[in-house]
Amino acid sequence: MKSVSSKFLKASVVSQTAKHVLAGALVFLISLVSAGFYQFATQAAQEASLQTLPKADAIVVLTGEDNRIHSAVELLQAKNGKRLLISGVSTSVTDTAIFKAYAPKTANAFCCIDLDRLALDTKGNAEYTAKWAKLHDFNRIIVVTSSYHMPRSLNHLRQTMPSVDLIPAQVIPSDLKGKSTLFMMTSPKIIIEYAKYLVTRAKLGPVVKYMWTSLEMPTRS
Repeated sequence: MKSVSSKFLKASVVSQTAKHVLAGALVFLISLVSAGFYQFATQAAQEASLQTLPKADAIVVLTGEDNRIHSAVELLQAKNGKRLLISGVSTSVTDTAIFKAYAPKTANAFCCIDLDRLALDTKGNAEYTAKWAKLHDFNRIIVVTSSYHMPRSLNHLRQTMPSVDLIPAQVIPSDLKGKSTLFMMTSPKIIIEYAKYLVTRAKLGPVVKYMWTSLEMPTRS
């Protein structure tokens, strides 16, 4: 009887220890994610000073909020780069409309601004940018996008062209300008983007895409 009781006691101790280890690991993971999110939100509240950015071979801007493209054109006009790629342009918008809206004072717009209409997401932006950089032999590129979008963008870009030096030039969209880190941490836009960033860092994109596609598949009757 004592032998059986001893076995049960040992099993109980092992079970309790496993629960404590699991709970500790869970607390550690939550703390790690929370700390990362705080850092992410802090960065989202910061804007690059375009006037102090170093020179580069070229500039790429990932489409989204209007001030992204305006900032990129400003850098081109200041000769921070010899050429500008606007990646993710809608197929329904003409070159003339883009140049008229964002670069009306840029005399060499048709010469030095390239438009990418193939990219449909951030990963696509990175893939097209890598081809564009290789075509023109660019080794140093300024990347313009929104502050909250910059970490994921750089992650994708570095995966597609690891040997290219990337200079981040993040801009804050108008709806987030002047907002505190605490506000950023409660913004749905920031929360969603942080989740996307974690998926990208963990390289779970294909898994999430497969799961999402499976959910969208019609059920057979």
